[in-house]
Amino acid sequence: MSKKIKNKLIKDFLATKHKLEIVKDIDEGGYVAYYPSLPGCVTIGKTKKQAKKTAKDAKRAWFEAVLETKQ
Repeated sequence: MSKKIKNKLIKDFLATKHKLEIVKDIDEGGYVAYYPSLPGCVTIGKTKKQAKKTAKDAKRAWFEAVLETKQ
C-alpha cells in the first residue's frame, strides 16, 4: 500500500466518530480512556483532559497497527 493511500485511510478513519469512555482508575489513580468499538485501544491519563488527549494518539496508533497487519 502506498504511503499516500495509507495517509488517506488514516485521515478518513480519524474523522469517523467512535464513542470514547473515560473512567476513574480506583486502583492506580488517574483515568482510563478506551474506545469500546476498538478492541485493545486503551490509554491512561492523570486527568480526564489528559486521558482524552492520549486517547486520540492511541486511536491513531490502533488504526496504524490494523493497517500493518492487513498488509
